[in-house]
Amino acid sequence: MGRKILMLLNEPYPTDIRVLKESRSLLEAEFEITLCCLARKDEKLEEEVGGVRVLRLKGSESTAKKGLLDMYLSMTRINPLFSRFLKNLFSKETFDFVHVHDLPLFFTARSVSPVPVFLDLHENYPDALSVWFKWRKNPLIRLKNRMFFNYPHWQKFEQDAVKEADHVIAVVDEMKERLLDQTGLESDKITVVSNMEDRYFLEQEVDPQVFEKYKGRFIVSYTGNVGPHRGVDTLVKSMAFLKDHEDIVVLIIGNCSDDTRSYLESLVEENGLQGRVELWGYRPFHQFYSFMNMSDVNIIPHNKSGHTDHTIPHKLFQAMMVGKPVIVSSCKPLKRTVELSKAGLVFEAENAEDLSKQILRLYQETELYKELGVNAKKATIDGDMNWENEGRKLVELYSHFSN
Repeated sequence: MGRKILMLLNEPYPTDIRVLKESRSLLEAEFEITLCCLARKDEKLEEEVGGVRVLRLKGSESTAKKGLLDMYLSMTRINPLFSRFLKNLFSKETFDFVHVHDLPLFFTARSVSPVPVFLDLHENYPDALSVWFKWRKNPLIRLKNRMFFNYPHWQKFEQDAVKEADHVIAVVDEMKERLLDQTGLESDKITVVSNMEDRYFLEQEVDPQVFEKYKGRFIVSYTGNVGPHRGVDTLVKSMAFLKDHEDIVVLIIGNCSDDTRSYLESLVEENGLQGRVELWGYRPFHQFYSFMNMSDVNIIPHNKSGHTDHTIPHKLFQAMMVGKPVIVSSCKPLKRTVELSKAGLVFEAENAEDLSKQILRLYQETELYKELGVNAKKATIDGDMNWENEGRKLVELYSHFSN
């Protein structure tokens, strides 16, 4: 069998860091990658991005259009935009595999693909739908989500997809175990490829001015998209227990919806934390290395749920690589990784007081702080918690099926 892979992504590209890393590893192993994804306004419909041939589909540039397509997909399991495009593409070109990124496009691919279809589950999608929209206020959006994006419907979608896929790629061991328990599949049908980071992440330049305003203060940072499942509300509330330590500041850096920002701002005001907790909102991705590097502590405070117990963020390994201790909640993959590497502290998810105690430990215990930071860097740079090691699993998987 050959080495041409067609990837499908129900989002624009380049934005997804997992797609980027997987593509790069496969390209280095001399696979050819074509990626079919959504188009933003004014993007080229075909171009090469980092060695990947990217084909973009018009027709979902507005939020309304994307919403209608997603509702149709929920009812029929088929995305008509991708279905038409793929039928035309397969009539003109040949591929050896289809690699579907995340759950929604699986049956669209399965219905038209003449070659094996691999399903790459970035996260526990059915459970994620239960928490992603928790802070949305618009009653029409809430009704739409209850009707079309409810857990029972998408759990059945997932179970059927996992059974029909030629192979499944899971993001953490906990996700694989969950799928095996729910479907009764053989273990060798699922390969775990986790969201670890390339060592070259450390080759970026640091801008020492990013936190100039907070010079001399103890900076606790959350970096990344902000939403209901990410536990940032617990982080805000934790600072109410640390009011006597005025040099500790929490910075929340990342994109969030208007509803999310409004909710978090109300928490800051209710707890009298103005000047102690700041919502920075969106910042360019290239600055995030500097934010992590210049913070005293990087924190991943995810609320515990079926979603967060079965996925893991890239930023955990990024934060570990910069050699600073991390604080994570007790979600299973986070807790397992941090305890195994001895790279930080764990607090009980959604327990703001416990989180405040862990922040205070790192603030007060200098030797512990240094030891955890050293361990974090050692696990990712000298150990096997990096993409160089993890990416080989994906290459070996495709190489096995190519023979």
